Amino acid sequence: MRERGVTLLETVIAIGVIAFGLLAMGRLQMGMALGAEHARSRTEALQHARMVMERLRARPYAEMTDGADVPSGTGSVAYERAWTVAGGIDERFKRVAVAVRWLDRRGEPQSVTLESLVADADLASGPGLALMAARGTARVLARHPSVPTDAVPLTDADAGRSAATWLGASGGVLVFDNATGEVVAHCGALPDRASGDRACRSLEAYLLQGYIEGRGLRSVDVVFERLQHAVAEPECMITDAADPQTGRPIPLTRRYRCLIRPGDHDEEPATAKVWSAHVRLTGVSHDATVCRQGRDTAEKDAGTYTLVDRSLDHQNYAVVASGDCPRGSFPVK
Repeated sequence: MRERGVTLLETVIAIGVIAFGLLAMGRLQMGMALGAEHARSRTEALQHARMVMERLRARPYAEMTDGADVPSGTGSVAYERAWTVAGGIDERFKRVAVAVRWLDRRGEPQSVTLESLVADADLASGPGLALMAARGTARVLARHPSVPTDAVPLTDADAGRSAATWLGASGGVLVFDNATGEVVAHCGALPDRASGDRACRSLEAYLLQGYIEGRGLRSVDVVFERLQHAVAEPECMITDAADPQTGRPIPLTRRYRCLIRPGDHDEEPATAKVWSAHVRLTGVSHDATVCRQGRDTAEKDAGTYTLVDRSLDHQNYAVVASGDCPRGSFPVK
């Protein structure tokens, strides 16, 4: 009788273990099915959002307005779609956000949102300076817009700074102050916290940077005339432009960055160092019109800079083969 009791207990334990394993496998399979369904629903929702975004882009700029609808579909998920358009018709671009919402199998709300900038239709036939300026305002890790988007944040003693490779004549790596966008050091290589290899020297410099849009820009160059107060000739690098948000190449557009070492102009140690110059482009067709748009220059001759005491971004150029400069920009004389 005792042996039979032991055998029965073992059988009950074995059945319990098997039941627990089957229950765990069932839950795992259910979780995998829910995950696959969620991924499929998100993909469908993004497709619905992209359809609205393309539809809005095809409309006249002044007719882009908020809206909502229920997209048709073949699946069992019921989606709701709504979009907002921020910005008036007198602005050069609008911010569009498309949100798609649905309930999953468990009745929990889910959503995806697709955002983009849409330029004024008036700019469609010419350079999109306004759109470039808007993209340039994006901050990365709460850094100053003048800090390159690919700059690597530094830590420990260098917290609050970032480093980026410099492709200009001096090469090496530039170290930026995240708050001001100013260059504070030049290094032979990226500062190595592990090895303690600094190979850096202090450098007080500003960046002047922006986009150049137009045709025939392979030989374009940035030239500084009547340079004052700077302690050395500016050093510029020009590369093919890429969208800072997606990394994709921007057609007919180049990106320039100029490193400028400012100097003293009033013999007052407490005042910031500055530079002044007239900046223009060379290497463009002689009959083309060079236009510039920038937030920090109010003069009609947008190529003149006076007592600049900080790094400047959004200094964008358009090379126009024929016709007037894009709205909001002026010829560089």
